[in-house]
Amino acid sequence: MPSVAVGIDLGTTNSCAAVYLSEKVQFIQNGLGDILTPSNLVVQRNDYDEDQYQYYMHTHESISFDIKRLIGRNFSDPQVHKNIKDYPFDVIRGQNGYPLIKLSNGETFLPEQLSAKILLYLRKEAEYELGKKVSNAVITVPAYFNDAQRQATRDAEINSSPIEIARKAKQLRLLKISCERATNHLSITRFFNVKLDAFHHETNLNFRITHNTFELINKNNYDKCLDTLNRIVRTAKLTKDDIDDVILVGCSSGIPLMKTKITEHFNGKKPLETIEGDQVVAYGAAIQASKFFEIQDEQQKQYDKMAKLEAKVSELFRQRGWDFDENEVKAFHNWLECRDQ
Repeated sequence: MPSVAVGIDLGTTNSCAAVYLSEKVQFIQNGLGDILTPSNLVVQRNDYDEDQYQYYMHTHESISFDIKRLIGRNFSDPQVHKNIKDYPFDVIRGQNGYPLIKLSNGETFLPEQLSAKILLYLRKEAEYELGKKVSNAVITVPAYFNDAQRQATRDAEINSSPIEIARKAKQLRLLKISCERATNHLSITRFFNVKLDAFHHETNLNFRITHNTFELINKNNYDKCLDTLNRIVRTAKLTKDDIDDVILVGCSSGIPLMKTKITEHFNGKKPLETIEGDQVVAYGAAIQASKFFEIQDEQQKQYDKMAKLEAKVSELFRQRGWDFDENEVKAFHNWLECRDQ
C-alpha cells in the first residue's frame, strides 16, 4: 500500500487532519462526515445525536477532555490545578511529578497517552479515506509550548491502541459545547436556542441568546484581541501599514464583529477568508508534511543509489601504469554513485 504524510492540528477543543496531494490540500473527514473532530475521549460505549449534533454517553464514566492543557506540565504547576478543579475526572500526581488522568473505572493515563489515541483515530480515518498508509505526520503545537510540552506531544505516538471517540463530558462540558455551537451559529444567524435535557438533575436548560447580546457580552474580549495585535506588531518592530495580509485562525475568527474590528484596525485591510479559520492550521501542516517528507524520500532514494566502495590507490595507479611510492599510499573510503545495474 502506498504511503502518505499528513498534517494534524491537535487542538484543545477540536482536532483536524489534512493531506497535500496533487498540488492541493484535502481535509480528512471523520466517520460522521465532519472535518473537525472534538478532542474528547471515552472508553465506554457512546452514541451520536444526529438531530442536535451532540455526542452523549449512556454513562459519564471514563471520559476525559482538555488534555492539551495538561500535556507536558508538572502536577505542581498552578495552571494544572486551575484547570482540573472543574473536570469530571480526577487528576493525580504520577511518577516523576507528572499529572495522571484517573478515570472512574480506575484506569490512569498520561496526557500524551490520551493524545496518542486521538492521533490514532485521525490516522485511521485518513487511511480509510485515502486508501493509503499514513507513515509520517507533522503535528502542530502552540507557539507558547515549552520544550517539555513539545516533547510530550512527540511522545504521543500515532502507534497507540484503538479507542472510541466521544464528544461529551458532564453538564459543564455540555454547556461549553453548546456555547461553542452558539458562537458558530451567531456568526451567521440572529439568534441561537440552547437546549440541554436534564442539565441539572431532571431540570432542562432552555434559553435563547441573540446576536446583539452575544456581541455585547464579548465586547471586552474583542478589545483584548486588538490589544494583543498591537503588542505583537510593536514587538516585531513594525507598524500596521507594514502588514500585507491578515489570516485569522481559530473558531472565533468567524465572528462578523471580530472581522469588522480587525478590518478597521488595519485601516480597511480585510482578513483573508479563502480557508476556514478552524482549519487553517491543519492546512499549513499538510503542506509542510508533504514538503518535508518529500525531501526525506528524495534523499533516501539518492542514498539507495550509492554504494560504499573500498579501494586502494595503488590498484588504481597500477591500472593506469603510473609510478608511485608504495609507502606513501593510504587506504581511503568514499561514497560513489553507481548505475542501477
